[in-house]
Amino acid sequence: MQTPEESQDLPDLVTDVAEEIADDTALLAQALGGWRGMLDSGVPSLVFLIAYLVTDHNLGLSIKLALGTGLLLALERLVRRKSLQQVLSGGVGLAVSAYITHKSGKAENFFLPGILWNLGYFVVCVVSFLVKRPVIGFMIAGLKGQDMSWVRDEKLQRTYSTLTLLWVAVFGIRVGIMLPLYLAGAVTALGTIKLILGWPLYLLAIYASMRILNTRKAT
Repeated sequence: MQTPEESQDLPDLVTDVAEEIADDTALLAQALGGWRGMLDSGVPSLVFLIAYLVTDHNLGLSIKLALGTGLLLALERLVRRKSLQQVLSGGVGLAVSAYITHKSGKAENFFLPGILWNLGYFVVCVVSFLVKRPVIGFMIAGLKGQDMSWVRDEKLQRTYSTLTLLWVAVFGIRVGIMLPLYLAGAVTALGTIKLILGWPLYLLAIYASMRILNTRKAT
Protein backbone atom coordinates (compact mmCIF):
# COMPACT_ATOMS: atom_id res chain seq x y z
CA MET A 1 0.00 0.00 0.00
CA GLN A 2 1.48 3.33 -1.06
CA THR A 3 1.59 6.27 1.33
CA PRO A 4 0.23 9.63 0.09
CA GLU A 5 3.79 10.86 -0.19
CA GLU A 6 4.80 7.87 -2.33
CA SER A 7 1.75 8.33 -4.53
CA GLN A 8 2.65 11.97 -4.99
CA ASP A 9 6.23 11.07 -5.95
CA LEU A 10 5.12 8.48 -8.54
CA PRO A 11 4.29 10.96 -11.38
CA ASP A 12 7.69 12.60 -10.89
CA LEU A 13 9.40 9.22 -11.06
CA VAL A 14 7.54 8.32 -14.25
CA THR A 15 8.46 11.68 -15.76
CA ASP A 16 12.13 11.24 -14.84
CA VAL A 17 12.26 7.77 -16.36
CA ALA A 18 10.52 8.96 -19.54
CA GLU A 19 12.95 11.87 -19.85
CA GLU A 20 15.94 9.55 -19.38
CA ILE A 21 14.63 7.19 -22.07
CA ALA A 22 14.11 10.13 -24.42
CA ASP A 23 17.60 11.44 -23.65
CA ASP A 24 19.25 8.07 -24.29
CA THR A 25 17.30 7.64 -27.52
CA ALA A 26 18.23 11.14 -28.69
CA LEU A 27 21.90 10.52 -27.89
CA LEU A 28 21.83 7.24 -29.79
CA ALA A 29 20.24 8.94 -32.77
CA GLN A 30 22.88 11.68 -32.60
CA ALA A 31 25.72 9.15 -32.44
CA LEU A 32 24.41 7.38 -35.53
CA GLY A 33 24.12 10.54 -37.59
CA GLY A 34 20.77 11.95 -36.54
CA TRP A 35 18.01 13.21 -38.81
CA ARG A 36 20.29 15.87 -40.22
CA GLY A 37 22.91 13.33 -41.22
CA MET A 38 20.23 11.38 -43.05
CA LEU A 39 19.12 14.57 -44.79
CA ASP A 40 22.64 15.52 -45.83
CA SER A 41 23.26 12.12 -47.38
CA GLY A 42 19.77 11.48 -48.71
CA VAL A 43 18.92 14.73 -50.52
CA PRO A 44 22.08 14.94 -52.69
CA SER A 45 21.64 11.25 -53.57
CA LEU A 46 18.04 11.90 -54.58
CA VAL A 47 19.09 14.89 -56.70
CA PHE A 48 21.82 12.79 -58.33
CA LEU A 49 19.40 9.97 -59.16
CA ILE A 50 16.69 12.26 -60.56
CA ALA A 51 19.20 14.25 -62.61
CA TYR A 52 20.81 11.06 -63.92
CA LEU A 53 17.45 9.75 -65.10
CA VAL A 54 15.95 12.93 -66.58
CA THR A 55 19.16 13.98 -68.38
CA ASP A 56 19.52 10.62 -70.13
CA HIS A 57 22.43 9.51 -67.93
CA ASN A 58 24.42 12.74 -68.06
CA LEU A 59 26.87 11.79 -65.33
CA GLY A 60 28.79 15.06 -65.22
CA LEU A 61 25.70 17.23 -64.78
CA SER A 62 24.24 14.84 -62.21
CA ILE A 63 27.40 15.05 -60.12
CA LYS A 64 27.43 18.86 -60.30
CA LEU A 65 23.80 19.13 -59.23
CA ALA A 66 24.37 16.74 -56.31
CA LEU A 67 27.44 18.73 -55.22
CA GLY A 68 25.50 21.97 -55.54
CA THR A 69 22.77 20.57 -53.34
CA GLY A 70 25.32 19.47 -50.76
CA LEU A 71 26.91 22.92 -50.84
CA LEU A 72 23.55 24.59 -50.20
CA LEU A 73 22.96 22.30 -47.21
CA ALA A 74 26.42 23.13 -45.86
CA LEU A 75 25.83 26.88 -46.29
CA GLU A 76 22.51 26.57 -44.51
CA ARG A 77 24.30 24.99 -41.56
CA LEU A 78 26.89 27.76 -41.52
CA VAL A 79 24.19 30.43 -41.58
CA ARG A 80 22.57 28.77 -38.57
CA ARG A 81 25.98 28.80 -36.85
CA LYS A 82 26.31 25.04 -36.59
CA SER A 83 29.76 23.65 -35.87
CA LEU A 84 32.24 23.24 -38.71
CA GLN A 85 32.44 19.54 -37.84
CA GLN A 86 28.75 19.16 -38.68
CA VAL A 87 29.27 20.94 -41.97
CA LEU A 88 32.26 18.80 -42.92
CA SER A 89 30.68 15.51 -41.87
CA GLY A 90 28.09 15.77 -44.62
CA GLY A 91 30.37 17.33 -47.22
CA VAL A 92 33.29 14.92 -47.08
CA GLY A 93 31.22 11.86 -47.91
CA LEU A 94 29.54 13.65 -50.79
CA ALA A 95 32.89 14.88 -52.14
CA VAL A 96 34.33 11.36 -52.04
CA SER A 97 31.27 9.98 -53.82
CA ALA A 98 31.50 12.65 -56.51
CA TYR A 99 35.25 12.13 -56.98
CA ILE A 100 35.20 8.36 -57.45
CA THR A 101 32.11 8.60 -59.66
CA HIS A 102 33.79 11.18 -61.88
CA LYS A 103 37.06 9.24 -62.05
CA SER A 104 35.44 5.88 -62.79
CA GLY A 105 32.68 7.14 -65.06
CA LYS A 106 30.30 4.71 -63.35
CA ALA A 107 27.14 6.13 -61.79
CA GLU A 108 26.81 3.30 -59.28
CA ASN A 109 30.03 4.45 -57.60
CA PHE A 110 28.16 7.46 -56.28
CA PHE A 111 26.58 5.10 -53.74
CA LEU A 112 29.73 3.10 -52.91
CA PRO A 113 30.99 5.22 -49.95
CA GLY A 114 27.61 4.87 -48.25
CA ILE A 115 27.68 1.10 -48.67
CA LEU A 116 31.22 0.91 -47.27
CA TRP A 117 30.26 3.19 -44.36
CA ASN A 118 27.37 0.89 -43.43
CA LEU A 119 29.63 -2.13 -43.82
CA GLY A 120 32.11 -0.54 -41.41
CA TYR A 121 29.35 0.10 -38.87
CA PHE A 122 28.15 -3.49 -39.32
CA VAL A 123 31.59 -4.98 -38.64
CA VAL A 124 32.22 -2.76 -35.60
CA CYS A 125 28.82 -3.62 -34.10
CA VAL A 126 29.28 -7.36 -34.67
CA VAL A 127 32.78 -7.46 -33.21
CA SER A 128 31.82 -5.35 -30.19
CA PHE A 129 28.88 -7.65 -29.49
CA LEU A 130 31.01 -10.79 -29.75
CA VAL A 131 33.61 -9.46 -27.31
CA LYS A 132 30.84 -8.31 -24.94
CA ARG A 133 31.69 -4.65 -25.27
CA PRO A 134 28.66 -3.40 -27.24
CA VAL A 135 29.60 -0.27 -29.13
CA ILE A 136 26.20 1.35 -28.49
CA GLY A 137 27.12 1.46 -24.80
CA PHE A 138 30.31 3.36 -25.55
CA MET A 139 28.38 5.79 -27.77
CA ILE A 140 25.70 6.62 -25.20
CA ALA A 141 28.10 6.73 -22.24
CA GLY A 142 30.55 8.90 -24.16
CA LEU A 143 27.93 11.42 -25.18
CA LYS A 144 26.59 11.55 -21.61
CA GLY A 145 30.09 12.08 -20.22
CA GLN A 146 29.91 8.88 -18.16
CA ASP A 147 32.68 6.46 -17.24
CA MET A 148 32.98 2.76 -18.09
CA SER A 149 30.97 1.57 -15.08
CA TRP A 150 28.17 0.35 -17.37
CA VAL A 151 30.45 -2.51 -18.47
CA ARG A 152 30.07 -4.07 -15.00
CA ASP A 153 26.30 -3.55 -14.92
CA GLU A 154 24.67 -6.75 -16.21
CA LYS A 155 21.36 -5.03 -16.95
CA LEU A 156 23.01 -2.26 -18.98
CA GLN A 157 25.22 -4.82 -20.69
CA ARG A 158 22.14 -6.75 -21.85
CA THR A 159 20.37 -3.57 -22.94
CA TYR A 160 23.29 -2.22 -24.94
CA SER A 161 23.97 -5.65 -26.43
CA THR A 162 20.36 -5.86 -27.60
CA LEU A 163 20.57 -2.35 -29.06
CA THR A 164 23.82 -3.23 -30.81
CA LEU A 165 22.23 -6.34 -32.35
CA LEU A 166 19.32 -4.21 -33.54
CA TRP A 167 21.71 -1.91 -35.39
CA VAL A 168 23.66 -4.90 -36.70
CA ALA A 169 20.40 -5.86 -38.41
CA VAL A 170 19.91 -2.31 -39.78
CA PHE A 171 23.40 -2.06 -41.27
CA GLY A 172 23.30 -5.67 -42.42
CA ILE A 173 20.03 -5.13 -44.29
CA ARG A 174 21.42 -2.06 -46.02
CA VAL A 175 24.63 -3.75 -47.12
CA GLY A 176 22.93 -7.03 -47.95
CA ILE A 177 20.50 -5.35 -50.34
CA MET A 178 22.58 -2.50 -51.75
CA LEU A 179 25.85 -4.33 -52.38
CA PRO A 180 24.38 -6.81 -54.92
CA LEU A 181 22.65 -3.91 -56.70
CA TYR A 182 25.94 -2.01 -56.80
CA LEU A 183 27.78 -5.02 -58.23
CA ALA A 184 25.04 -5.40 -60.85
CA GLY A 185 25.31 -1.71 -61.81
CA ALA A 186 21.58 -1.22 -61.16
CA VAL A 187 21.75 2.54 -60.61
CA THR A 188 18.01 3.28 -60.53
CA ALA A 189 17.25 0.42 -58.15
CA LEU A 190 20.28 1.33 -56.02
CA GLY A 191 19.23 4.95 -55.63
CA THR A 192 15.64 4.00 -54.87
CA ILE A 193 16.60 1.40 -52.28
CA LYS A 194 18.99 3.85 -50.64
CA LEU A 195 16.05 6.18 -50.02
CA ILE A 196 13.82 3.38 -48.73
CA LEU A 197 16.52 2.07 -46.41
CA GLY A 198 17.36 5.60 -45.28
CA TRP A 199 14.73 7.55 -43.36
CA PRO A 200 12.04 4.83 -43.04
CA LEU A 201 14.41 2.15 -41.73
CA TYR A 202 16.25 4.68 -39.55
CA LEU A 203 13.05 5.90 -37.89
CA LEU A 204 11.86 2.32 -37.36
CA ALA A 205 15.18 1.42 -35.71
CA ILE A 206 15.11 4.51 -33.49
CA TYR A 207 11.56 3.62 -32.40
CA ALA A 208 12.64 0.04 -31.65
CA SER A 209 15.63 1.39 -29.71
CA MET A 210 13.29 3.54 -27.62
CA ARG A 211 11.12 0.50 -26.84
CA ILE A 212 14.19 -1.50 -25.77
CA LEU A 213 15.34 1.32 -23.48
CA ASN A 214 11.79 1.63 -22.13
CA THR A 215 11.73 -2.09 -21.30
CA ARG A 216 15.05 -1.78 -19.47
CA LYS A 217 13.78 1.15 -17.37
CA ALA A 218 10.59 -0.72 -16.51
CA THR A 219 12.40 -3.77 -15.13
